Amino acid sequence: MTRSVEDIQNILQNDYVVTLRSYLPVDGKKHDLKIGVEYPSRSGKMRYQSANFEALEAPPIPKLLAAQKEMDQALPKLPDANPYLSNPYSPTADAAPGK
Repeated sequence: MTRSVEDIQNILQNDYVVTLRSYLPVDGKKHDLKIGVEYPSRSGKMRYQSANFEALEAPPIPKLLAAQKEMDQALPKLPDANPYLSNPYSPTADAAPGK
């Protein structure tokens, strides 16, 4: 039992690796972002951490290029370059009263 509890504690105290696709052009500037983690899983409770990244071009290293190719398959580029999902419950100009 003690070993199982230690394994769980070790998992919870470790860092997480976040991979993201930026829809910003490579400009060398820092950009803010906020990462949300649902914890405990499927609980609906979110914990957020602010961070930033520099929009730099990745060096042409074969291992990085292979990882980028995998990401392209998992997270394809959107035609309008807009990474945000629309919220069907959000009021829009079309749904404003009187229209």
